[in-house]
Amino acid sequence: MRSIESRVGFDNPRRIEYNVPIISSKHIMTTTGAAIEHIHNLYVMQSQIIDLLDRDLSTPKARKEARANIREFQKLLRVADWRYMGGEDVLEALKSLSVELQRRLKSR
Repeated sequence: MRSIESRVGFDNPRRIEYNVPIISSKHIMTTTGAAIEHIHNLYVMQSQIIDLLDRDLSTPKARKEARANIREFQKLLRVADWRYMGGEDVLEALKSLSVELQRRLKSR
């Protein structure tokens, strides 16, 4: 980061920064950034669902957690843009993962 100090009249020195991106907690995310964030969250949820598939879902607490994860995963699938995740086939594979977990829960 480069900066220039300048004096305007008798005021205190002023620091002028340039070529510095403005990043704050209130920064408005671009459409691409939001889409990529959804995809990232979707892949994190995918790993949690795969973990749930490997676990024993015989307890009510585990089934409740699995149902909550399925709802969140399906919500993310609805807002996810397949163009940022590698294609429609990837989206279909992720949809089949949630269906498989739902089927496993219903069999309990």
